[in-house]
Amino acid sequence: MSAPMNLTPSGFGIRQKITIILLGIIMISLVFTGSLYHYKSQESIEKVVVNHLRTVANNKKMLVYQVLRKYHDRVSLIGSRTQLRRSIQALDSANSPEAHERLIARIDTIITDAQAPMKNIRDIVIVDPQGHVISSTSSQYARHSMMETSLPTEKKAYHIAFSQDDNGQTSLFITQRMMLDRALIGYVVLEMNLNDFAVITDTQYGLGSTEETTLVYKTPFTGEISPIYPESLTLGYDRNTWVNPFVLVRDKDDDIGTYLDHRGREVLAVAYTFKDLNLGLVYKIDYADALGIIGEQKQFLAVASLVTALLGGIAVLLLSRTITKPIIDLTYVAAMIANGDLTQRIRYFTKDELGMLAKAFNQMADKLIDANRVLEQRVSEKTLELFQANETLAKLNRDLELLSLKDALTNIANRRAFDHRLDTEWKRCHRDQTPLALIMMDIDYFKRFNDTLGHGAGDACLKQVAAVLERSAQRGSDLVARYGGEEFAVLLPNTALEEACAVAEKIRTAMTLEHIDHPDSPIASHVTLSIGVGAMVPESNRLPPDYLQAVDAALYLSKDKGRNAISTILEPRSSAL
Repeated sequence: MSAPMNLTPSGFGIRQKITIILLGIIMISLVFTGSLYHYKSQESIEKVVVNHLRTVANNKKMLVYQVLRKYHDRVSLIGSRTQLRRSIQALDSANSPEAHERLIARIDTIITDAQAPMKNIRDIVIVDPQGHVISSTSSQYARHSMMETSLPTEKKAYHIAFSQDDNGQTSLFITQRMMLDRALIGYVVLEMNLNDFAVITDTQYGLGSTEETTLVYKTPFTGEISPIYPESLTLGYDRNTWVNPFVLVRDKDDDIGTYLDHRGREVLAVAYTFKDLNLGLVYKIDYADALGIIGEQKQFLAVASLVTALLGGIAVLLLSRTITKPIIDLTYVAAMIANGDLTQRIRYFTKDELGMLAKAFNQMADKLIDANRVLEQRVSEKTLELFQANETLAKLNRDLELLSLKDALTNIANRRAFDHRLDTEWKRCHRDQTPLALIMMDIDYFKRFNDTLGHGAGDACLKQVAAVLERSAQRGSDLVARYGGEEFAVLLPNTALEEACAVAEKIRTAMTLEHIDHPDSPIASHVTLSIGVGAMVPESNRLPPDYLQAVDAALYLSKDKGRNAISTILEPRSSAL
């Protein structure tokens, strides 16, 4: 009699094999679907973050250029003062120590008055062509000593450099050459504090709490970097760990990379370098702060995959014989989702654990869609915030441009606006062969006015004079500008010399009627003007600076006549006007 047959499988049973196979299919589909979805989501998020970093860093770079341009305009305005340049030139011909000291005192007064209305200026220093200090608004630089900051070369009109004193305080030095009669007579040096740069580096744009802007400069000879902002880098951090944009920048400025910062954290950063200034800018944010949502998405996908695998295994182990159709449906839907069609769902449900698995799978797909919607919403919100930030920056740029053409005290056009308008009208009048008139005027004995009544009264006087000039020049094409200090100019396109003289006389009469008290004037009891008038049809062999110099000479002719006078300089073609 044969032994009874052992019907118990000695290895894996059919149920276990089906379980292993089906679970393998499910897990592969889920991993592929999750990986594909994760890859696409990560790519979208990284693209938004990278664009945000590049846009903000570029805007900050433009703001740095605007600050430097503003500082250059300030040193140019001071260096263009006629009285300052003539006083410096007269030092070489001073025939006595008393005369030399009077000229020095006059230079001190001019640069002190120039410093008063300008913010962020720590010191104004006047240097002769050999580099010796002539005058300074502070006692930091002794007279007749050499300036430590470098002077511009022969090919450059001005020079910008950063320097750090023994106390760790960083300053910006802007040096401008001063010319008179096409000869170098010295240099004007502005020492600026860095408050304007602090505004640039402190501004955040909402991408994350760890975003930070760093400004550093590189010492030309040693190559060492020193932080400008934030200054906290100098406290408690090794110099070798400081951010170095000159190392980060490789092929081009706006490359984005990851590196470990001074805190030892991995950050995303974009760097720019201003090579002519040895200045570098880095805008960075912690990698985890910028792309942390990707990690959250990974955790969600991992949990969802584990839950689905557990439910599928229980269902297959219990009823492996009845799962053929549900498995086929499940595999099909998983494949469709893996191909990117997240709308696919399981339609057939059994009244058992496999039906629960199908429902759980559908719920997972719904959560994936919800997660995708959340990500898309966050991307949209960040895009809107970035757009609003760009709009705000654009408005600030427009406001800064308008402010740069207005004199802050008198609210009329400043020297920059005047130079631009003169160049434009000169070309137009030359093209149309029409006359261009210019009136230049200077307040008589304005220094005595300030010494007697104070600088507050002097500012009020400048505002009243500007108002009188605006009322006297009423045409829309006329331009009234503050040329510098107490000197004003009126540009009159399409105006002959006789008409310009009539406007000048109208101004002089209006000043008499205005009757601004001047108790220390030797020529009148009220404020008066010395006026120079010129008119000519621009010629191709003449330049606007030559015209300005000629009218300025007429102004000084009025001063030589005793002031409160009008003088004209007839140009070669003005007799025909």
